[in-house]
Amino acid sequence: MTRRECIGTLGALCSSAVALAACGGGPGRAPDRPELEGKVPFRDAPRSAGGSQTAEQVTLTFAFMARLAGISTEARNFIGAWNNEGIPGPAPRSLLEEVEIRRPSDKSWRDGFTEFVVARDASGVPLDLAWMHAALDFPRAFTHQILSPLDRYAQTDDSDLLESFHYNALQLSRYRRQLMAIPLAVLPAMVMYNSTKFKEYKVAEPTHTWNHEDFIATAKSLTRDDDGDTSIDFWGYSEWSIPGWLPFVLQEGGDAVDLDSGEIKLTERPALRGIRFWQELGRTHRAMPHGPDIDSQTLRGTIDGESLQTAMVFTPFFGRLRADRMPAVIPKEDRSGTPLGLQEALVMPAGSQNGDAGYSVMLPLAHHIGQNRLVPAVTEAQGYVAKPDGRHMSLLLDPVARDVLLELMVDSVPSHLATATQLSWQFFSNLTLPVARGDVSIEEAAQNAHDAVEAYLTPKPPPTPVPEQST
Repeated sequence: MTRRECIGTLGALCSSAVALAACGGGPGRAPDRPELEGKVPFRDAPRSAGGSQTAEQVTLTFAFMARLAGISTEARNFIGAWNNEGIPGPAPRSLLEEVEIRRPSDKSWRDGFTEFVVARDASGVPLDLAWMHAALDFPRAFTHQILSPLDRYAQTDDSDLLESFHYNALQLSRYRRQLMAIPLAVLPAMVMYNSTKFKEYKVAEPTHTWNHEDFIATAKSLTRDDDGDTSIDFWGYSEWSIPGWLPFVLQEGGDAVDLDSGEIKLTERPALRGIRFWQELGRTHRAMPHGPDIDSQTLRGTIDGESLQTAMVFTPFFGRLRADRMPAVIPKEDRSGTPLGLQEALVMPAGSQNGDAGYSVMLPLAHHIGQNRLVPAVTEAQGYVAKPDGRHMSLLLDPVARDVLLELMVDSVPSHLATATQLSWQFFSNLTLPVARGDVSIEEAAQNAHDAVEAYLTPKPPPTPVPEQST
């Protein structure tokens, strides 16, 4: 097995400690220490049953989804290590009791998790802690108020552990001025490109220094009508899992949405400039699907049911590398613009009656788990790349991929659109597709998306409880 094959196989099976750059988020970004203001609480966080701010020695339920991204196996290992005092923690030390959530066959991961949490709350046996993954949709959990804010604990905590989490990762864990989660892992968006096609068409592969002009020229060179029927068979660039205009908006100094402040900035001039540049990739340069005949599938580069008929896409990096899917940095100009999403975090369900004890566990536990994720939320984990010690699978990372990740993290800007599928869909259906089709102007589409996302982010009551599944 080659080194690159090892990367593809092992990256899909487990976590490795790769870089989270020590410098935080690019020029002009906020400092490394977060401001935990807690000025706008929307739901009171629970205190421990006795009302004390001192952690009590209790047994806490710790929930996780079965068969989701290998988390169940890892969770059991970490629970065992915690209960056996193999992970540093407070005294007295609360114990953890595992609760495995199985996804009903007729539900999404997202709905299965939410409904289980609500059902446990309604049953009078609420969950205390949970391990969330991006597939469970952080913004939806935030807006449906199934999680407890953590600021009151963070403000009275006398440890320095919270300061060891990257500022951008903490920003992605906030909603309406409240810290809603302790981050474990983040995902930077990158260009994933088909190196096989680059070689076939004799096009130079992306470099660390490529800019917008280089990106346009590359995408145009890779867009082909292979059979001469005047219909494009292979696109140089197409949409995939994040909005294609998002990096360009960030590079213009704009933004799409900030869950912490609630601001939606798509109608502002910097955002409109970024969207217009993206539109020109299709309308002017003919390097991506564009025009009145495209639909959501063709815009994503799917032709005749076959996915990814395209040379390049913007996508989060999940650690899977192979010859026709290699990573590169987002093409950039003067500003940073790599969208960074939240992949995993520990949360406290709203019904927990053991808030103080729960927080005293989740912070050191998240710190321990976070050091071993693929792209960790703990800044000190960068040391595993600079001086790998043999225990971490960063030893197997291809040097190119490692360098790409390091540069992406330096340029990263927090954006839930990098990993939140439902929020991204609101933008896709109200802005991306209509603009690519030419149905509406950029300004009108931006306003439509603004209104839709504003409604989506409005706090909502938790869903109606459903009976807890039998074990």
